[in-house]
Amino acid sequence: MTQDHSALLAQLDALTAADSGAPLAELIRAGLQALIEAEASEKIGAAAMSVELARC
Repeated sequence: MTQDHSALLAQLDALTAADSGAPLAELIRAGLQALIEAEASEKIGAAAMSVELARC
């Protein structure tokens, strides 16, 4: 949770330092990046599980 909190604080700092048009674009970029990472983690986890089950 500490990593998530630190990432959130870093994101808030970036948003407050950005120009007036950039915060929305940055929020969209960060949201899409989080979605990509979550989907990749899900796929990697599913592949690891199927390999583990195949070993049994």
